[in-house]
Amino acid sequence: MLISREHEQRHIRDLRDPGPEAGQAHVQGEYVGSNGAIRQRVLATPAAIGYVGLAFTEGVKALTVNKIAASEETVSAKTYPIARPLFMYTDGRPKAGSALSDFVTLAAKPEGKRIVRDTGFVPLPDEQK
Repeated sequence: MLISREHEQRHIRDLRDPGPEAGQAHVQGEYVGSNGAIRQRVLATPAAIGYVGLAFTEGVKALTVNKIAASEETVSAKTYPIARPLFMYTDGRPKAGSALSDFVTLAAKPEGKRIVRDTGFVPLPDEQK
């Protein structure tokens, strides 16, 4: 059984039968509201598969793809093929020193990288600003 987030439903395709229109979803599954809920349903459902961020893989088996295991190292090195970055968008460049500027630049600072790592996510590489 496929377990996925509700907003990702439009991105899922049955690779065996993609249908007449590219991107048209044909996969039946259960759609829940969060990565944590996906993890819980996968833990409780035999033969279930879900799509979550690396921070939510505790207790479940992360998929090895092309002999590459999911880990902070392989995600950071961009060798794990189904990882993706998270982007933050603002309406223009935030004013330097503003709370918004402090927030969006935190992830590139040592304290922010520690927070990101401590919560199970992959911090930005040192060269990423």
